[in-house]
Amino acid sequence: KNYLVIGASSGIGRALAVMLGENSNVIGTYFSNEPAPANNVTYVSFDALNDSTSTISLPETLDGIVYCPGSINLKPFHRFSEDEILDDIRLQVTGGLKAVQANVKAL
Repeated sequence: KNYLVIGASSGIGRALAVMLGENSNVIGTYFSNEPAPANNVTYVSFDALNDSTSTISLPETLDGIVYCPGSINLKPFHRFSEDEILDDIRLQVTGGLKAVQANVKAL
């Protein structure tokens, strides 16, 4: 099986990449800090806001896409500006939709 894990450098994304790599091939992306090697996980640099997954060398078929870009704004809700809300939507929602859209034929 083949999986694409966007945001595989830490946290939930890293844990999933390592777990999936136990029995499958994983392409894991990171933004700024390349993670330590893991079995069957190939890491590539990727900016979820500005890059397209079409630039990543992926297998012809994917058995799943995990989207964990790992960015969160921690402050009281009433202090968010409209631009900050839109930036979060672009990263968390639009970025995930773009990843699926670019790879729907492989799924």
